[in-house]
Amino acid sequence: MKLQFIGSITALAALAFATSAEAFAAITTQWDDTKLAQDECLERAETALRQVGFKSSGHTQQSRHGYKSNYSIAVRCLTEMHVVFFIVAGPSNDVTPKYMDKVHDQFRF
Repeated sequence: MKLQFIGSITALAALAFATSAEAFAAITTQWDDTKLAQDECLERAETALRQVGFKSSGHTQQSRHGYKSNYSIAVRCLTEMHVVFFIVAGPSNDVTPKYMDKVHDQFRF
């Protein structure tokens, strides 16, 4: 059930970020199990984005979003399902995984 849900989130994220094939040629996703409370998860997400140099581009009750140059990122906290989901989109397949690793590392510590 959880993997099916993660697959659905990945597909929706790709559609949401892929507003232009030229602008977002690369999308990198990752997810982790979490036991964090929703507020703590969102605080960690916001802090991680800021520490890696992303500027806030808004938030929802479940997500924190940011941008840096031509790259967008979202961290979605689905703590009721014990999942935190990371999405990075931008023009380069070489850069999106690097931003993913940096944000993921900051989130975890």
